[in-house]
Amino acid sequence: MKKARFRFPTSIAWCLVGALAMTGCASEGTQGGETGSMAMNIDLGGFPPGSSDETFETVQWVIVDVSAPTTPVAQGQINVAQAGSTASFVKFGLPPGGYGVLLTATSVSGATTCEGQGAIFSVFADQETPGSILLNCSSERELGALRINGEFNRCAIVKSATVSPAVVSVGGFIDVTAQAQDDEGDAVVYEWRALSGTFTDPAAATTQYRCEAIGTHDITIAVSDDEDQAAHNNFPPTPAPAFTYCEDTWTTTVECVSAPTCPNGVLDPGEDCDVGPPPVGPSWFTCDPASCLRVPTCGDGIVDAGEACDPCDDAGGCDPGAAGYNGGMPTTDPFCSSCQA
Repeated sequence: MKKARFRFPTSIAWCLVGALAMTGCASEGTQGGETGSMAMNIDLGGFPPGSSDETFETVQWVIVDVSAPTTPVAQGQINVAQAGSTASFVKFGLPPGGYGVLLTATSVSGATTCEGQGAIFSVFADQETPGSILLNCSSERELGALRINGEFNRCAIVKSATVSPAVVSVGGFIDVTAQAQDDEGDAVVYEWRALSGTFTDPAAATTQYRCEAIGTHDITIAVSDDEDQAAHNNFPPTPAPAFTYCEDTWTTTVECVSAPTCPNGVLDPGEDCDVGPPPVGPSWFTCDPASCLRVPTCGDGIVDAGEACDPCDDAGGCDPGAAGYNGGMPTTDPFCSSCQA
């Protein structure tokens, strides 16, 4: 390990000189050539050698005479890597006087540095002056900080929706449309959902739903402004997809029925009548058997466009009292042909 060279800080040294002058710790009357010694115990400020927090192998020390603080009197290092060793040392051969001690240590990882200095220690001839110095240790910061600026967002809502027709045969289409509202003007994403059937464009506000199975089915419109908000807030690593945080939905039920067959004796959706057997529907006797739609006819008991009345009297005129029917059956009277007044 490379041995560090230390220079005792001049400012600290002069402080020691001042402190010595104030305390008068220097010994008078000592014989020239007589020397004393200094014994130091060192506390590494919460990180003792060999601790689990940090590992220290050496502690460097420097001794200066406060009367000449710029030049070290003695310096060295303490090997604290050995088992049971403590941060302590004894220095003999110091002339009587006042001395200052500077201690430094750096952990093996380099993350923790320690430094300490004692008060002025007075050394007397043929005596050992004890002293203790606390090394204050500081480590590199291991934690960082996060600054968050919050922002409120009012989620988009489904304002209105229309589904028409609500009943259609399998294979038919239902028109669906929705309108969203976002009070902050954010871009809104639409999504039509159904467990059965398909949408022409499920991401469009207006589209069509196709019936694919007989029965009742729930269709849902969902809206969200998450994509616009995520891009605005720059969420890493990529903007959050829609419907992650905000979602508003509206659900309704539609019915898909079997495709009508004409004629089959059943009045299917979209049919006016059915000639059967059995015949069903109003005015079945004027029913088109190919389409199961009623053919407007004078004498069928329904006032159609261009007719003044229906039924008519036997003379073919409009008589509110005329039955126009014989026992509930359509008349075959050839005079009932104009349905005009």
